[in-house]
Amino acid sequence: MGKVKPVGVRKSIATRWLIHGLGFAISIIIIAIVALSFSIKTYIYNSIESALRGRSDEMISNLSLRAEKEAELSNTLRDYVRNFTDKNELEVTAFSVYGDAIASTSGMSNISYEGFKDMEMAMYDPDNFGNWEGTNEYGEKIMAITRIVRDRNDKALGAVRYVTSLEKADRMISQTIGLFISIGAVITVFLVFSGIYFIRSIITPVKQISESARIISSGNFNVRLNKKTDDEIGYLVDTVNDMAVELGNTEKLKNEFISSVSHELRTPLTSIRGWAETLASAQVDEETFKKGLRVISKESERLSGLVEELLDFSRLQSGRLVMNMVKTDILAELDEVVFAFTDRARAENVKLIYDEPDILPYVKADANRIRQVLVNLLDNAFKYNKEGGEIKVAAYSEKGMVYIKVSDSGIGIREKDLPNIKKKFYKVNTMIKGSGIGLAVSDEIINIHGGSLTVESIYGTGTTVTVTLPGM
Repeated sequence: MGKVKPVGVRKSIATRWLIHGLGFAISIIIIAIVALSFSIKTYIYNSIESALRGRSDEMISNLSLRAEKEAELSNTLRDYVRNFTDKNELEVTAFSVYGDAIASTSGMSNISYEGFKDMEMAMYDPDNFGNWEGTNEYGEKIMAITRIVRDRNDKALGAVRYVTSLEKADRMISQTIGLFISIGAVITVFLVFSGIYFIRSIITPVKQISESARIISSGNFNVRLNKKTDDEIGYLVDTVNDMAVELGNTEKLKNEFISSVSHELRTPLTSIRGWAETLASAQVDEETFKKGLRVISKESERLSGLVEELLDFSRLQSGRLVMNMVKTDILAELDEVVFAFTDRARAENVKLIYDEPDILPYVKADANRIRQVLVNLLDNAFKYNKEGGEIKVAAYSEKGMVYIKVSDSGIGIREKDLPNIKKKFYKVNTMIKGSGIGLAVSDEIINIHGGSLTVESIYGTGTTVTVTLPGM
């Protein structure tokens, strides 16, 4: 058996969680921070642009220009700039149609709109608007909005340019992004610590389970794990403990089976060898010679049956037991088997009662295997019966099913042994001859035929075995 490597398991789980779990979560957090940051910046910049556009709309409404002349417009714009109330927040400059600055809240009069991208955009914009974001000559990040003023004939009479600093907005955006990053960092730290706790809650019991599995694989089935939770890990702990119990029981049964089979093989071999040596000597009378031959023949038959039983068990285990399924007269097979045991019944002083039915449906079966099962059931009934007891064999059909019952008045089976009676190697009484696999093999054969084999027993009273097969 290969050795379990708990360290490798732990590394594998932690690595997978780090790559797939934590990595995915951090990626989502980063994407969310980037998306939120972009949204906040877009929202704030759009709000500033909307506010500047609103100021320009307000300016047009206040001027109430209707076919004004250029000279009149210059005086009006000059008054608008001089009386502008939010000079600390916005820089407002009015331009004539020739591009000269008429007035500016900054007090500079030698300004020309040449080179202002927002001015150029406003000239060609259907809505007379132009906007631009960039850095001024002082290195300050600004946003500029230009509005072209036209008369009612759509002739350009001048322009008003609004400029605001974006430094304050950028600081607000930076602070918001910093808050998002802090929240993301807190979430990441929480995920890391909660993940480490969760992974350790899995790794620790998995390591214990792996170590226990290693001990069990070495042949020590007494190891047990302490169940601490009622989740999947707890279920796995129960499974490992149950496996250890089952393997321990199987190992015990296997050892008992080997001991029993060794004894079963040794007994006939000893008899055969003893009588062979006796018969080989010249000083043997005819009666002793015939008796020796009968013993050798009987013990050889017994040995052959035991070997055949072991071979059937091996074939069943490996799935190589082939069934020749044909239309079978189950009643005829049952008659032959019961008749074969009549001499044994007389010899062992057992009353054999056969309730023979008039007719039974045919079944699709392997006749030899069905006969093997019936022989095994009757043989067990004789083995575990009392001297002077009785064995009843009955058969009947009901709702398309064929039922065969073999009952004895023997020692019976304890209630605690009943669940294990059909398990491989299990023997109720180790003093009785047998390998302990006959009933297990019989149960497998009946299952392959699509039927069932059930055992009912009352300890001290007797046992009834029922074989059920589907009729044709």
